[in-house]
Amino acid sequence: MEEFIEYALQFGHLNQQQIDLISAQAKPLELKKDDYFSEAGKIPRQVGFVVEGVIRGCSSIGYRLLTLHPTLVLRSSR
Repeated sequence: MEEFIEYALQFGHLNQQQIDLISAQAKPLELKKDDYFSEAGKIPRQVGFVVEGVIRGCSSIGYRLLTLHPTLVLRSSR
């Protein structure tokens, strides 16, 4: 979760207790093509931070499926 902590520190300060909490609670998740991070009609139970790749966000309005926009891609510096 080092990538997320570095990203968050660009916008403000995190004390060591906050960094430890993020490190203890965050779990890496790898999604394959056509996997869903969140699904329509279900309550989201997690938040995500993209380290590598692209996530496409969509919205269903009426009978049309609309692509809203691709999410910002953040790559690790490994």
